[in-house]
Amino acid sequence: MSETLKETIGDPDNITSHYDKLVDHGALLREIDSLRSAGYKVNFEPDKEATDLAYNDPSAIHQMYHQLDEAGRKYEDHHRSKLSPSQLLAAKAVAKLHMTPLQPLAAPFKRAADKVRDAKELARQELLYSPDKMPWHKQAGQAVALLTIAFAHELASEKTDGIYPTMSGMLGDEIFEVKFDDRADEFLRGKTIEEANNDAIRLFNGKSSEQAERATARRIDSLHDFIKQPISEEFKQIVQFCTDSLGIRSRKDKVREIVSDYTDDRLEKEPDLKEMTLMSVGCGTALPIFEVARALKEKGVNVTIILLDQDPIALAAAQTLAEKPEFNLGDSIELHCQRLFSKTGQALDLSSVIKGRKIDIVEDTGLREYLPPTVYKSLTRALWGALASGGLMSTGNMNTNRLQPEFLHGLMGWSPTVRMREIAEGFALHEASGINKGLTDAYVTADGTYTLFISQKP
Repeated sequence: MSETLKETIGDPDNITSHYDKLVDHGALLREIDSLRSAGYKVNFEPDKEATDLAYNDPSAIHQMYHQLDEAGRKYEDHHRSKLSPSQLLAAKAVAKLHMTPLQPLAAPFKRAADKVRDAKELARQELLYSPDKMPWHKQAGQAVALLTIAFAHELASEKTDGIYPTMSGMLGDEIFEVKFDDRADEFLRGKTIEEANNDAIRLFNGKSSEQAERATARRIDSLHDFIKQPISEEFKQIVQFCTDSLGIRSRKDKVREIVSDYTDDRLEKEPDLKEMTLMSVGCGTALPIFEVARALKEKGVNVTIILLDQDPIALAAAQTLAEKPEFNLGDSIELHCQRLFSKTGQALDLSSVIKGRKIDIVEDTGLREYLPPTVYKSLTRALWGALASGGLMSTGNMNTNRLQPEFLHGLMGWSPTVRMREIAEGFALHEASGINKGLTDAYVTADGTYTLFISQKP
């Protein structure tokens, strides 16, 4: 980042102790008040729940917020200066398409999007990502990129000590040694991650063997770079203190807290409860569900964790993390690699994954925010139907009225598109999926970035 963007903006001596007082939550608070008046339960307690380590240095949060705001303005000016008026119009058209991860752009739109993307990438590299940080940016949109944010406080840099020496945090080279075993479904079993990724690209994306092999080679190379890349102090500061990072860590911690309260209640009512089945859909590296499962094991409950994703490399990362001593969940996981939606947007038939079982806890905390309403509702109905009586369903969405909404798809360059929603839309989508009003509570993270929707089946 340029020197001008490193300058402190604001007077740190005037910073208060809680982030909710640093910036204006007005629009979000008005939204919450309106929903509460309409009879919805929306929890938002930023003073009580500002527990992330970043809140120990509120001036750093304040500075990063304004630093990225200024960088965002420079980014818009920079890439727009490189585009013609017709390309700018094409960029607006592409932005309105809101394609899902399984709906690639048609060729004319793709050509226009590629030109816009190239101009934006140059701007990002100049303002936020220097070449030594590009291994992270090349993972944007991939589950492993979130590990840098999840472990931000534990990363070592050239200026600060830490537990993990590279951007990948807890994930190491052992992922490249994964060969899927009998914990995996038939699609994965017996394959290396390269073989599984080749087959997934051919089957799910309709590519030729040659195209699949080239794409896999590129992805494996970029993953190698990511796992070995040290993190600079400058980049560590960004992933520690930017609002999106606060939201991602808060989301994970809130899921763990809510599910812990739920299981405590279950155990009080059912003292003989010894087995629970958990499922994570679009699981990625599965960190949230692993933290939940670890807490359950500590309470004497044996867990079965069903992990479902269409990305074999994400599943390999999940297996690698599950086997770490920090989690010790290697014997508890099942890996299922399937395309999550049909070409018409219908959720997959879960029967081959569930195999007659009823699920106690199902979560897809980072998935439904990518989906258009019809696909969202299809997935919600499928998961609600798989849930046992008394079971818990957890999902989430980035808020429209969040503090720095332009950063994610602007300066950061996260892809595919996250559909930021008002909280009311989340409630409405649940009800349109057959979940009656009153069965879903909303929990807004302390930073205001995310809302979790927690539904309990009667």
